[in-house]
Amino acid sequence: MYRVFWILFLLLASHLAHSACSREILVPFSELGVDQWQREGVRAGLSIEYLEEVSRRSGCRFAYTDVPRARAWLMFARGEADVVLGAVRSARRNEAGSFYSQHIEEGVSLVSLKAHPLHLKSREAILASGLAFSFVRGHDYGPRTAELISALMARGSLALVRDPKAMLRMRRLPVFSSSWL
Repeated sequence: MYRVFWILFLLLASHLAHSACSREILVPFSELGVDQWQREGVRAGLSIEYLEEVSRRSGCRFAYTDVPRARAWLMFARGEADVVLGAVRSARRNEAGSFYSQHIEEGVSLVSLKAHPLHLKSREAILASGLAFSFVRGHDYGPRTAELISALMARGSLALVRDPKAMLRMRRLPVFSSSWL
């Protein structure tokens, strides 16, 4: 479940290093596994640590607001947020902002039970498997995965869930065989 996507970091880091911030930088926060998570009200994760370092070096401050993932993109498109963490590039998102190279690039991850490992290496194998899948609602994994999601929805073997924790709770049900993070 190790996936980190960085949006706007290179521009943000270089811009902030050379200028004082006139206001707090608004960041919508949604839990995204190791990238962003929260325990007892304390935010943590790779993206949060990165922004803390940018803040330490530049003096700029980041203001987080807890929102569902889909709302983060709506806020960004409306200009109510400055940075969205853990982003995957898509045509629709290109209209709203600029994307920058990722420090670590890894595609969507398939999670399966250790006792019953899955070896699904193609879209065709996934669709032929007859398994039920779940994806986190509001995530945009790119056009190829969007096509897969549509195909899984069409055959009734897809559940869209609120967040990764809900996905993992669903994994306990015998109906769901796999989850995508």
